[in-house]
Amino acid sequence: MRRLALLSVIFLLAFSACRKEVLTPVFTRSEVVSIPQEGGRFSVAVTYTKAEEYAGFSYRVNIGSALGREETVSGRVDEIAFDVPANETYETRKVTLAVNTDRHWTVIFSAVQACMEKPVPLEPGIVPGTDPDDTWQSAADAVTTMRVGWNLGNTLDANGDWIKQYGDGSTASYETAWGQPVTKPELLKMFADAGFGAIRVPVTWYQHMDAAGKVDEAWMARVEEVVNYVLDAGMYCVLNVHHDTGTEGWMKADAAIYQSTAGRFKGLWRQIAERFRDYGEKLVFEGYNEILDASNYWNYPKSASAFEWSNKYNQDFVNVVRESGGNNSRRNLVCVTYCAGAGADNLAGFELPADTVNGHLIAEVHSYAPYLFAFDFDDPKQGTSVFDAAAEKEIEWIISCLKDRFTLRGIPCIIGEYGAANKNNMTERCKQASCYVANARAAGITCFHWMGLSDGADRSVPKWTEPALRDAILAAAGLRTSASPSASSRIGSS
Repeated sequence: MRRLALLSVIFLLAFSACRKEVLTPVFTRSEVVSIPQEGGRFSVAVTYTKAEEYAGFSYRVNIGSALGREETVSGRVDEIAFDVPANETYETRKVTLAVNTDRHWTVIFSAVQACMEKPVPLEPGIVPGTDPDDTWQSAADAVTTMRVGWNLGNTLDANGDWIKQYGDGSTASYETAWGQPVTKPELLKMFADAGFGAIRVPVTWYQHMDAAGKVDEAWMARVEEVVNYVLDAGMYCVLNVHHDTGTEGWMKADAAIYQSTAGRFKGLWRQIAERFRDYGEKLVFEGYNEILDASNYWNYPKSASAFEWSNKYNQDFVNVVRESGGNNSRRNLVCVTYCAGAGADNLAGFELPADTVNGHLIAEVHSYAPYLFAFDFDDPKQGTSVFDAAAEKEIEWIISCLKDRFTLRGIPCIIGEYGAANKNNMTERCKQASCYVANARAAGITCFHWMGLSDGADRSVPKWTEPALRDAILAAAGLRTSASPSASSRIGSS
């Protein structure tokens, strides 16, 4: 514990006496001092005048703009000891200690706490540790070239025991189970022609694996076929392991479950890696989707130990892909935070895996903000359909945190999912999408929309289900659609 340097000035606080000879505490008032970024334990001395009885008092430690909890002291004490947590921001903050005597608050200690050192921005195109002899496109350049992306959602990721029970066992019975048609190459060409540079292809694997973990050949072939649709359209394809994680998933960020499933997870990625080992640099692998702990806690895990196991799955993924050789030895790989969360704890708990090559890893989060705007509720009064200034500031803050944690440190980043439920509020949803894409673009981050731009039967035509939203996304990305750029389909037009 640190004893703060104190001035010799004595600050005497008057108390209401309960009776004669009540002992009044005297606080030695401190000078302004500096508190290190990592924080620590500090104390201020308390002395008393001669008397038979000690008067109590209360105090609070205020950090930044946050008012601290009031603590009550009864009887005699020689000091007020308090803890100051680490300042995990890039701004200094004020720390004060105030005491309350006879309903009068007085600051007796004031200090400025140092902040984290802000990373130095990198020059464009520079990736730390990149091998100059490596001709494969770096992860940073790939993210930039992707421009803007979309999720082929509710398709190859569809799952459920009922599909096996009532379906005919074909790949199509799974692909169409959640209301989407069998994917055609024309759909992906439509996205490419509009200006999208990347498609994320979510795939759920567990219902297509036998007891030994071998993937059914028909399913692997169908996945490969869809991947080829994306690549043939000239876009990047991000292929992942999807609902094998999540609430119903067999993978969990948990010590015991990791021990029992790590072999199966590595075996799955060996098969995927082997199948695609000779594919070019526009095929990107993503280790897993939204992994949760054994208690299925979203946003933040029940215990911080869960971060260790989500990081281990990421490391296993990288190791297996690299060991498979071929183009996988330098393929760009995406590693996801716990639950794909973008909160402070998730970002702090995430560790980029060790790799055998430099500059070929990408970090990923998902973000549906603000919560009350993005999600639908049974009771409409619980949510909102309006994207206002506060909502915009929330997204700006999320992007700034991703920039500080990843891109400013030379770690490329994508937002693999963002979007909002349709509440018959297209104009507001366009505002949200524009806010995400424009702010992310400025931070060097690429966004992948989930997922109604072309939905349901419209995918078979194919045609756009939400052309206004498409135009908002492309405009925010600095692109123009070549599909039908009429005035009536542009954002802001009536």
